[in-house]
Amino acid sequence: MIERLTKETLLKAYAADNILKAVADLDNSDVAKFEELLALNTYMTAAEVVELCQRNPKWGELAAEKFLQQKAHTITDDDVTELGYHNQEYGNRALKVYTSNFIPTASAIEKMVSARKDLGRQALDALLAKPNYISVMDILTLSKLDYVWARQAFEAFYEEKRSKNIKIEVEDIVRLNEADAKWGRKAQRLWGAVG
Repeated sequence: MIERLTKETLLKAYAADNILKAVADLDNSDVAKFEELLALNTYMTAAEVVELCQRNPKWGELAAEKFLQQKAHTITDDDVTELGYHNQEYGNRALKVYTSNFIPTASAIEKMVSARKDLGRQALDALLAKPNYISVMDILTLSKLDYVWARQAFEAFYEEKRSKNIKIEVEDIVRLNEADAKWGRKAQRLWGAVG
């Protein structure tokens, strides 16, 4: 009895911080026990979710749901990318949580594209929806990734600055010109804007 009690206590302790350790000896078909241990979990990584998915799809689904709840306000672009590599649906769900709290940068979009291009495109759409957050650095990073995406970002950036009569720095005009001469010429119109 004491041995069993100790093992059960140890499992519960592991479940709080290291779900993989807690389920290491658990039969893959024991979903009820997995759910019990998962309910005790207070911290999980995207890598652990992926590993659980590989071990048992039902466990992975439950773990992904718990993970997205735990990370509702702290999810990172790395988490989205990790889940996106493994499973498109989990990546899309993670991106939805991410974009409800954060505006993706071009570097975050670049990471997500490395997992799945459509995941990166969805992140770009979230950035384009908030043009006041688009920076020259975002445009330059996107120009190395996908010219059409960079052009869309530049046009949104330009319209946002033009409509609000916001002046941009000469250095930004030079950088945009180096990426695309047409962007540089168009951006020159923003240099004379009165802020």
